[in-house]
Amino acid sequence: MAEQLNSVTNYHVEKITKRYIIDYLNALFFSNTVLWDGVDQFHELPIFHSFSEEGYRVEQRGALFVDRKTAKALRISVSASESAVQAACYRIISLKSPIRIDESKYLYYPLDGINIDVSVADLHLGAKDPSSYSFCDNTHNDGKTTNTRLFALLRHVIGSAFVAIDDEAIFADIVNNQLSLPPVVSDAHYKPIYGVIENEDLNRDRS
Repeated sequence: MAEQLNSVTNYHVEKITKRYIIDYLNALFFSNTVLWDGVDQFHELPIFHSFSEEGYRVEQRGALFVDRKTAKALRISVSASESAVQAACYRIISLKSPIRIDESKYLYYPLDGINIDVSVADLHLGAKDPSSYSFCDNTHNDGKTTNTRLFALLRHVIGSAFVAIDDEAIFADIVNNQLSLPPVVSDAHYKPIYGVIENEDLNRDRS
């Protein structure tokens, strides 16, 4: 009974934490919806990929997420799309090695001892619909994240500032990559936080 209770408690803590991260990123980058000629954080970032055709539009932009105290950094790609609905996908991924930007005196370093690569999305941006939230850990074959990785990501996200850079080479491996774009149901990185897949897992834990 105690193990089942802990499992259910952990499930809800993880779910709330994932939702908080997505809500935080939405608030940070957008004013509820994508305004393609708007003034917000998303439009302050350099464009790495764009496509527009017959009612479908997508833009991918990027920056570094740098811890204010330690100069440890993660790369973040922000992709916004619009067809029948608007969606946003945030790909947050570790640096491969320390980097220096524009010959400045600052070096930015990868996180110590932990590899981060997550794709998190809001597939109905502006609709206040938690069922459209998706959170996938790309370092695991099943797309699930461990608490260690989840809370390391949370600590970094809320303690970091942006460094916008034009050097696309730093993002070359994630530009126009499927894991960096808003997922559809058939995609490997479609992992709903509030959905059938998660509920089935919870029911197995309770049985």
